[in-house]
Amino acid sequence: MKYYIACLLIILNFFAGFASSLKPFRPKLLSPLNIPLVLSGNFGEIRSNHFHSGIDIKTQHRIGLPVYAMADGYVSRIRVTAGSGYMLDIAYGHGISSIYRHLDGFVDAISALARKVQYRRQSWEVDFALAPGKFPVKAGQQVAWSGNTGFSGGPHLHMDMYRTASKEFIDPLPFLKPYIRDHRKPQVVSLQIFPVEGQGEVNGTLRPHIFAFGNTMNAWGKIGIAVKAFDHIDETWYCMGVRYVTLLQDGKKIFSSDIKCYSPAEAKMVYSWTYNGYMKSFIDPGNTLRFLKAYNRNEGYVTVDEERDYHFEYDLCDVFGNRSSYKFVVHGKRQPIPKAPVQTGVLLEWNKTNYVVRPGMALIVPFGVLHENVYLNYKLIPSKSGVSYKYQLSYPPVPMSGTADLEIRLRKRPVADINKYYIAKWEGNVPMSTNNRTIHKDAIVTKIKALGTFSLMIDQKPPHIMPVDQRSWSRGKLVFSITDAQSGIKSYHGYIDGRFAIFDRTVKNTLVKCNIDSTRVQRGKMHTCTMVVEDICGNVARYSKTFKW
Repeated sequence: MKYYIACLLIILNFFAGFASSLKPFRPKLLSPLNIPLVLSGNFGEIRSNHFHSGIDIKTQHRIGLPVYAMADGYVSRIRVTAGSGYMLDIAYGHGISSIYRHLDGFVDAISALARKVQYRRQSWEVDFALAPGKFPVKAGQQVAWSGNTGFSGGPHLHMDMYRTASKEFIDPLPFLKPYIRDHRKPQVVSLQIFPVEGQGEVNGTLRPHIFAFGNTMNAWGKIGIAVKAFDHIDETWYCMGVRYVTLLQDGKKIFSSDIKCYSPAEAKMVYSWTYNGYMKSFIDPGNTLRFLKAYNRNEGYVTVDEERDYHFEYDLCDVFGNRSSYKFVVHGKRQPIPKAPVQTGVLLEWNKTNYVVRPGMALIVPFGVLHENVYLNYKLIPSKSGVSYKYQLSYPPVPMSGTADLEIRLRKRPVADINKYYIAKWEGNVPMSTNNRTIHKDAIVTKIKALGTFSLMIDQKPPHIMPVDQRSWSRGKLVFSITDAQSGIKSYHGYIDGRFAIFDRTVKNTLVKCNIDSTRVQRGKMHTCTMVVEDICGNVARYSKTFKW
C-alpha cells in the first residue's frame, strides 16, 4: 500500500511541476533607475488617440538621472525623433526587449554611434538597428540619461516592453512589481448605457445616457454598457488605466478586458473600444482587440426583455491585486422602441474596402480602419480660394483606426506649379495641413486619420527662420525658431562654415538647437551658421549669421 501511495505522490508531484512549467516565464529584471519607482502613467492607459504603450516613471522633477539596462542583453535599435526624443531599444534574453523614451541623451559610446549616423545621413532624426554583437550590455550598466525630450509633459522616463520577435507591447508592471508600491484600488467614476438604434431604449430615448451610481436606469431591448474608471498608485495623484475589468449580469460574467499586451497595429483601435473615455463592455463589429472577451454570445450586449430588475456588477483589479466592486441595477420597463431613424448619405461598411468617388474627389477607406458602419453626411462647400471645393466627408469628424487615401483635383490652377498645392483639413474655420501628400498629374493625394472636411490650398510662402538667444552663440549654443504657417515643415538642415551641424528639434515648440561639436569646429574664430528650411510645397528659406566662438 505504501508503494502505491509513494507512486501516486511522485506522479502528482510530476504533474504539478509540469503545470507550473506551463506558466509564462518571467525573468528577474533590475530597476531601470536608482530611485524609488513612482508612476505617472501605466500600460494600456487610454490616451486621446491611442493606448499608452508603456509606463511613465517619475524622475523627481529632474532630468539627467542615470538609466540602466535591466538585464544582460544588447542595444538593438537607436532612434532620435521629434516626437519621442532620444530612444533606446535593448534586447534581453527570453524574447523580451525594452524601449526607453524621452531621454536627455545616451552614454558617450552610444551617443558616438548615433552621431556618426546623423552626420552620414545629414539628419538629426535617425532610426537604425544594431546587430546583436555590436553593443552588448550587462545588467545594471548605464546606457542613457533620463530627460524631457520629444512630446513630453515633464521630466520622466517612459519605458516600453515588447516581445522581441512579434514586436507586441506587453505590460512592464509584472516585471517591476518588486520596485513599486501600490495599495490603492481602482475606482469607477460613472456609467454610460448605449441603446442599439431600433432595438433598444434607455429612459425613454435612443440617446446614450451617463449615470452616476444610484441614478434610476430604465431600459428595454438591446443595450450596451460602458464604464469610466481609473486606477491610482501610491504616492501619486495621477489617474491611470485599469488592467482588469469584468462585468457580471445577475451573477454571470458577460464581458472582460485584460490589457496585458497589444500589437502596434492595435494601438489606434482605442476608438473602437472607448467613447469619450468610457470603456465599452460590448464589442463593436469591427473591433478585433484581442484583450476583450464577451461570454454571453451577444458580444457583451444585454437584452432587457423582462419587466424585472437586472443586477449588474463591475469588478476592477490592478496588477498588484487591489480590487474593487461596483453594483448597479437596470430596471426592465416595457415600452415601445422607436424605429431607428432612416440613415441617409454614403454608407461606409466596416467589413470591406470602401470607394467613394464624387466630382473632383476620390476617397479610399481600406478594410480594418472602421469598427462599425458609418454614414457620411457628405457636403460640397464652395471655397473662397476657388482651387477646389471644401469636401465635408463627415461632421463631426469620424476618427479611424488607420489611414484612408483622399484625392482632390484642382478646379482651377491660378498657380502653374503643381508642387505649390497641398490638402488642408478644416478644424472649424481654420485650415491645418495634413502634413503629407503625393502629386498625381492635376490632383493631390493625402493620407487622413479621420473623416472630416478637406480642401486644396496654395502655399507659395517660404518658412520663417529667426535666431534666438544670440548671447548664447558665443558660448557654443546655437538656437533658431523655425515655423511654417501653411503646408508645414518638411525638412531643415543647419551648417557651420559649410559643414553639416546637428540641430535637435522637439514638437513642443518651434526651436532647433545645436551644441557646437568642438571636434568639427575650431574655437576662437569667426564662423558662419546657415539654417535652411523647406516646407511640404518646396518653398525654401535660408538664413545665415556670423558669430565668434
